[in-house]
Amino acid sequence: MVQSLLQQMMQLAEHEHKLIEMNSNSEKLQQTYNELLEFKMVFLKDFSSLVLSAVGECYYKVTAEALRVCGELSSPKS
Repeated sequence: MVQSLLQQMMQLAEHEHKLIEMNSNSEKLQQTYNELLEFKMVFLKDFSSLVLSAVGECYYKVTAEALRVCGELSSPKS
């Protein structure tokens, strides 16, 4: 009877240790997830700024070229 009680107490201690470890792992996992989410948000913001900048630059070049061509077409040829 005493030995059975001791075995149960040992099992209880093992389970408690595993629960503490699982809780710690869960907290670390949540922290890592939050860090990755923050990284994703920063990446998307920077990426969208880069895309908008590239689109703006292309728009400027196309507009400048179109104005140049229109100017050539409308100027009298000698």
